[in-house]
Amino acid sequence: MNLLREIWMRVAQLFYWKRRNARFFVILGAPGSGKGTISKLLAKSIEALEGMPLPRLVTGDLVRREIEEGTAFGLKWGPMSKAGGIIPDREIMKLVKRELKKPEYFNGAILDGIPRTVGQARMIRRMLMWWGNRINRVVLLDATEEDLLVRLGGRRICSGKNIPVSADPAKPASKCGRDFHVLFSPPKVEGVCDGCGSPLVIRDDDAPKVVKERLRIYNEISGKLLRFYELSGLLTRVITNNTKSVEEVTRDVLFTIEQFD
Repeated sequence: MNLLREIWMRVAQLFYWKRRNARFFVILGAPGSGKGTISKLLAKSIEALEGMPLPRLVTGDLVRREIEEGTAFGLKWGPMSKAGGIIPDREIMKLVKRELKKPEYFNGAILDGIPRTVGQARMIRRMLMWWGNRINRVVLLDATEEDLLVRLGGRRICSGKNIPVSADPAKPASKCGRDFHVLFSPPKVEGVCDGCGSPLVIRDDDAPKVVKERLRIYNEISGKLLRFYELSGLLTRVITNNTKSVEEVTRDVLFTIEQFD
Protein backbone atom coordinates (compact mmCIF):
# COMPACT_ATOMS: atom_id res chain seq x y z
CA MET A 1 0.00 0.00 0.00
CA ASN A 2 2.81 2.42 0.91
CA LEU A 3 4.63 1.61 -2.35
CA LEU A 4 1.49 2.31 -4.39
CA ARG A 5 1.03 5.57 -2.51
CA GLU A 6 4.60 6.64 -3.28
CA ILE A 7 4.17 5.78 -6.97
CA TRP A 8 0.93 7.74 -7.13
CA MET A 9 2.52 10.76 -5.46
CA ARG A 10 5.38 10.83 -7.93
CA VAL A 11 2.90 10.72 -10.80
CA ALA A 12 0.76 13.43 -9.18
CA GLN A 13 3.79 15.71 -8.86
CA LEU A 14 4.12 15.69 -12.64
CA PHE A 15 0.64 17.20 -12.94
CA TYR A 16 0.80 19.45 -9.87
CA TRP A 17 4.42 20.43 -10.38
CA LYS A 18 3.99 23.82 -8.70
CA ARG A 19 3.27 21.94 -5.46
CA ARG A 20 6.01 19.33 -5.74
CA ASN A 21 8.16 20.87 -2.98
CA ALA A 22 5.28 21.69 -0.66
CA ARG A 23 5.61 20.82 3.03
CA PHE A 24 2.79 20.50 5.52
CA PHE A 25 3.15 20.56 9.29
CA VAL A 26 0.32 19.94 11.73
CA ILE A 27 0.25 21.65 15.13
CA LEU A 28 -2.02 19.80 17.56
CA GLY A 29 -3.01 20.61 21.12
CA ALA A 30 -5.92 21.27 23.40
CA PRO A 31 -7.69 24.65 23.37
CA GLY A 32 -5.29 27.08 25.04
CA SER A 33 -2.17 25.02 24.37
CA GLY A 34 -0.73 27.86 22.28
CA LYS A 35 -1.29 26.51 18.76
CA GLY A 36 -2.04 29.95 17.34
CA THR A 37 0.87 31.76 18.98
CA ILE A 38 3.40 29.00 18.28
CA SER A 39 2.30 28.51 14.67
CA LYS A 40 2.66 32.27 14.04
CA LEU A 41 6.18 32.32 15.45
CA LEU A 42 7.02 29.10 13.62
CA ALA A 43 5.90 30.60 10.31
CA LYS A 44 8.09 33.68 10.92
CA SER A 45 11.08 31.52 11.90
CA ILE A 46 10.80 29.35 8.79
CA GLU A 47 10.52 32.39 6.52
CA ALA A 48 13.54 34.02 8.19
CA LEU A 49 15.62 30.85 7.83
CA GLU A 50 14.57 29.87 4.33
CA GLY A 51 13.52 33.16 2.76
CA MET A 52 10.25 31.60 1.70
CA PRO A 53 6.90 32.00 3.48
CA LEU A 54 5.04 29.00 4.81
CA PRO A 55 1.54 30.31 5.58
CA ARG A 56 -0.69 29.22 8.42
CA LEU A 57 -4.07 27.72 7.77
CA VAL A 58 -6.25 28.24 10.83
CA THR A 59 -9.59 26.50 10.66
CA GLY A 60 -10.98 28.63 13.47
CA ASP A 61 -10.31 31.75 11.39
CA LEU A 62 -11.96 30.17 8.34
CA VAL A 63 -15.08 29.34 10.34
CA ARG A 64 -15.23 32.79 11.98
CA ARG A 65 -14.93 34.43 8.56
CA GLU A 66 -17.86 32.40 7.29
CA ILE A 67 -19.91 33.42 10.34
CA GLU A 68 -19.02 37.12 10.00
CA GLU A 69 -19.84 37.14 6.29
CA GLY A 70 -23.16 35.42 6.91
CA THR A 71 -22.55 32.65 4.40
CA ALA A 72 -24.75 29.56 4.22
CA PHE A 73 -22.03 27.69 6.10
CA GLY A 74 -21.82 30.36 8.79
CA LEU A 75 -25.56 30.52 9.32
CA LYS A 76 -25.86 26.75 9.56
CA TRP A 77 -22.84 25.88 11.67
CA GLY A 78 -22.08 29.15 13.48
CA PRO A 79 -24.23 28.41 16.57
CA MET A 80 -22.61 25.00 17.00
CA SER A 81 -19.12 26.48 16.66
CA LYS A 82 -19.82 29.21 19.23
CA ALA A 83 -21.09 26.58 21.66
CA GLY A 84 -17.81 24.66 21.36
CA GLY A 85 -19.25 21.84 19.28
CA ILE A 86 -17.63 19.90 16.45
CA ILE A 87 -18.63 20.77 12.88
CA PRO A 88 -19.01 17.62 10.73
CA ASP A 89 -15.78 16.49 9.09
CA ARG A 90 -16.97 16.80 5.50
CA GLU A 91 -18.25 20.33 6.06
CA ILE A 92 -15.04 21.64 7.62
CA MET A 93 -12.95 19.89 4.98
CA LYS A 94 -14.79 21.73 2.22
CA LEU A 95 -13.49 25.01 3.68
CA VAL A 96 -9.98 23.62 4.10
CA LYS A 97 -9.78 22.25 0.57
CA ARG A 98 -11.08 25.48 -0.94
CA GLU A 99 -8.44 27.42 1.00
CA LEU A 100 -5.54 25.12 0.15
CA LYS A 101 -6.30 25.39 -3.56
CA LYS A 102 -5.12 29.01 -3.45
CA PRO A 103 -1.64 29.73 -4.92
CA GLU A 104 -0.28 31.04 -1.62
CA TYR A 105 -0.34 27.47 -0.34
CA PHE A 106 1.64 25.95 -3.22
CA ASN A 107 4.70 25.81 -0.93
CA GLY A 108 2.69 24.10 1.80
CA ALA A 109 1.24 25.26 5.10
CA ILE A 110 1.25 25.04 8.86
CA LEU A 111 -2.10 23.52 9.79
CA ASP A 112 -3.49 24.93 13.03
CA GLY A 113 -6.75 23.45 14.33
CA ILE A 114 -7.01 20.78 11.66
CA PRO A 115 -7.36 17.84 11.82
CA ARG A 116 -9.43 17.37 14.95
CA THR A 117 -10.66 13.85 14.22
CA VAL A 118 -9.27 10.70 12.61
CA GLY A 119 -11.80 11.21 9.82
CA GLN A 120 -10.37 14.64 9.05
CA ALA A 121 -6.81 13.26 9.22
CA ARG A 122 -7.65 10.64 6.61
CA MET A 123 -9.35 13.20 4.37
CA ILE A 124 -6.32 15.50 4.56
CA ARG A 125 -4.00 12.61 3.72
CA ARG A 126 -6.05 11.72 0.65
CA MET A 127 -6.37 15.36 -0.45
CA LEU A 128 -2.64 16.03 -0.18
CA MET A 129 -1.74 12.72 -1.81
CA TRP A 130 -3.87 13.71 -4.81
CA TRP A 131 -1.57 16.73 -5.26
CA GLY A 132 1.57 14.69 -4.65
CA ASN A 133 2.07 16.01 -1.11
CA ARG A 134 2.04 14.63 2.40
CA ILE A 135 2.04 15.64 6.05
CA ASN A 136 5.72 16.02 6.91
CA ARG A 137 5.40 16.21 10.69
CA VAL A 138 2.78 16.41 13.44
CA VAL A 139 3.66 18.26 16.66
CA LEU A 140 1.55 17.95 19.81
CA LEU A 141 1.79 20.88 22.23
CA ASP A 142 1.41 19.02 25.51
CA ALA A 143 -0.01 21.01 28.44
CA THR A 144 -1.79 20.14 31.68
CA GLU A 145 -5.48 20.95 32.08
CA GLU A 146 -4.66 23.25 35.01
CA ASP A 147 -2.39 25.37 32.80
CA LEU A 148 -4.96 25.37 30.01
CA LEU A 149 -7.71 26.75 32.26
CA VAL A 150 -5.43 29.61 33.38
CA ARG A 151 -4.57 30.48 29.78
CA LEU A 152 -8.10 30.34 28.39
CA GLY A 153 -9.67 32.18 31.30
CA GLY A 154 -7.36 35.17 30.82
CA ARG A 155 -7.51 35.64 27.06
CA ARG A 156 -8.93 38.93 25.73
CA ILE A 157 -9.35 40.23 22.18
CA CYS A 158 -9.89 43.68 20.69
CA SER A 159 -13.56 44.41 20.00
CA GLY A 160 -12.68 46.98 17.31
CA LYS A 161 -15.52 49.23 18.47
CA ASN A 162 -13.42 52.40 18.24
CA ILE A 163 -12.33 51.81 14.64
CA PRO A 164 -14.20 54.25 12.35
CA VAL A 165 -16.73 52.68 9.99
CA SER A 166 -15.80 53.14 6.34
CA ALA A 167 -18.21 55.24 4.27
CA ASP A 168 -17.30 53.21 1.19
CA PRO A 169 -18.76 49.66 1.30
CA ALA A 170 -16.14 48.59 -1.25
CA LYS A 171 -13.37 49.58 1.18
CA PRO A 172 -14.28 48.25 4.62
CA ALA A 173 -12.29 49.48 7.58
CA SER A 174 -9.39 47.28 8.60
CA LYS A 175 -9.72 45.32 11.82
CA CYS A 176 -7.31 45.70 14.70
CA GLY A 177 -7.33 42.02 15.66
CA ARG A 178 -4.92 42.29 18.60
CA ASP A 179 -5.14 39.80 21.43
CA PHE A 180 -3.96 39.95 25.04
CA HIS A 181 -3.83 37.93 28.24
CA VAL A 182 -4.51 39.38 31.68
CA LEU A 183 -1.44 37.57 33.11
CA PHE A 184 1.01 36.83 30.28
CA SER A 185 0.55 39.77 27.89
CA PRO A 186 -1.66 42.39 29.57
CA PRO A 187 -2.61 45.66 27.85
CA LYS A 188 -1.06 48.90 29.05
CA VAL A 189 -4.48 50.00 30.30
CA GLU A 190 -6.67 47.28 31.79
CA GLY A 191 -9.53 46.31 29.46
CA VAL A 192 -8.37 48.60 26.62
CA CYS A 193 -6.62 47.64 23.37
CA ASP A 194 -3.11 49.10 22.99
CA GLY A 195 -3.59 49.44 19.24
CA CYS A 196 -6.89 51.25 18.73
CA GLY A 197 -8.25 51.96 22.20
CA SER A 198 -11.27 49.71 21.78
CA PRO A 199 -12.62 47.72 24.73
CA LEU A 200 -11.22 44.22 25.13
CA VAL A 201 -13.69 41.35 25.24
CA ILE A 202 -13.73 37.62 25.93
CA ARG A 203 -14.10 35.51 22.79
CA ASP A 204 -17.35 33.55 22.62
CA ASP A 205 -15.50 30.25 22.74
CA ASP A 206 -13.45 31.36 25.79
CA ALA A 207 -16.49 31.81 28.05
CA PRO A 208 -16.12 29.54 31.14
CA LYS A 209 -18.91 27.10 30.26
CA VAL A 210 -17.73 26.87 26.66
CA VAL A 211 -14.12 26.31 27.74
CA LYS A 212 -15.09 23.32 29.86
CA GLU A 213 -17.12 21.88 26.99
CA ARG A 214 -14.27 22.43 24.52
CA LEU A 215 -11.80 20.64 26.80
CA ARG A 216 -14.26 17.80 27.39
CA ILE A 217 -14.74 17.30 23.65
CA TYR A 218 -11.01 17.56 22.99
CA ASN A 219 -10.18 14.93 25.60
CA GLU A 220 -12.91 12.69 24.22
CA ILE A 221 -11.71 12.70 20.61
CA SER A 222 -7.99 13.46 20.82
CA GLY A 223 -6.90 9.99 21.92
CA LYS A 224 -7.83 8.30 18.66
CA LEU A 225 -6.26 11.08 16.58
CA LEU A 226 -2.99 10.96 18.50
CA ARG A 227 -2.83 7.17 18.16
CA PHE A 228 -3.46 7.54 14.42
CA TYR A 229 -0.42 9.80 14.03
CA GLU A 230 1.70 7.80 16.47
CA LEU A 231 1.12 4.64 14.41
CA SER A 232 2.05 6.57 11.27
CA GLY A 233 5.35 7.60 12.89
CA LEU A 234 4.63 11.31 12.39
CA LEU A 235 3.88 12.48 15.93
CA THR A 236 6.26 14.31 18.27
CA ARG A 237 5.25 15.74 21.67
CA VAL A 238 6.60 19.11 22.79
CA ILE A 239 6.02 20.07 26.43
CA THR A 240 4.49 23.50 26.93
CA ASN A 241 3.60 24.91 30.34
CA ASN A 242 3.02 28.26 32.00
CA THR A 243 6.67 28.59 33.07
CA LYS A 244 8.07 28.00 29.58
CA SER A 245 8.29 30.97 27.22
CA VAL A 246 6.68 30.85 23.78
CA GLU A 247 10.14 31.43 22.29
CA GLU A 248 11.43 28.29 24.00
CA VAL A 249 8.48 26.24 22.79
CA THR A 250 8.87 27.59 19.26
CA ARG A 251 12.55 26.63 19.23
CA ASP A 252 11.62 23.12 20.37
CA VAL A 253 9.00 22.82 17.62
CA LEU A 254 11.37 24.16 14.97
CA PHE A 255 14.06 21.70 16.05
CA THR A 256 11.52 18.87 15.84
CA ILE A 257 10.40 19.59 12.29
CA GLU A 258 13.97 20.18 11.11
CA GLN A 259 14.95 16.76 12.49
CA PHE A 260 12.35 15.02 10.38
CA ASP A 261 12.09 17.35 7.36
